[in-house]
Amino acid sequence: MALAERTNEERLDMFADMMEPATEILSDPELQKILNGGGAPLKAVKPAIKNHKEACIAILAALEETPVEEYRVPSPGAFFMKVLGLFTKPEVQALFTSQGQKSDKKSSGSATANTEGGES
Repeated sequence: MALAERTNEERLDMFADMMEPATEILSDPELQKILNGGGAPLKAVKPAIKNHKEACIAILAALEETPVEEYRVPSPGAFFMKVLGLFTKPEVQALFTSQGQKSDKKSSGSATANTEGGES
């Protein structure tokens, strides 16, 4: 079922199931460098699979509404394409880029100064 066809409750449950594994992947310095440095998403697939097998499976299971314990890895080519989809589908890509975005604005070190300055 497409993300747009799911109810709000289904979407929220799916995103909740994906947050921990997505955070694991996002915390990988190698993947951060690829994803935030303008690298091709294709380059993110190998380190994602090699270093975060279980996280990839958890996210794919959530997207397919399948319990992780019941999810079966498809053929190597199909699995590769599904993981690539994590880094190329806009609705899923947002999970991987929003937390890791770089800010051009320098922090003053003060929470008050950072919020009072505001952005235009």
